[in-house]
Amino acid sequence: MSVGGAVTCLRIRDLRIPSHVAEGSEAVLSCKYELGKQHLYAVKWFKDDREFYRYQPVTNGTQAFTEKGVSVDVS
Repeated sequence: MSVGGAVTCLRIRDLRIPSHVAEGSEAVLSCKYELGKQHLYAVKWFKDDREFYRYQPVTNGTQAFTEKGVSVDVS
């Protein structure tokens, strides 16, 4: 995005997603990012092209969606 000639963007600093997880095991997914001067609209996680988790600070909302093989601990 260009604002007044300066380029600003989201920068992902660290993204951790296990490539394989045994059925019934726990997996921790994490994404560390820098926003620069921008505001975060939402962070969304997908499995097989289906959204299973959303964090949307504008609405102070955290949502977990039903997806086969996924159980989200929103705490």
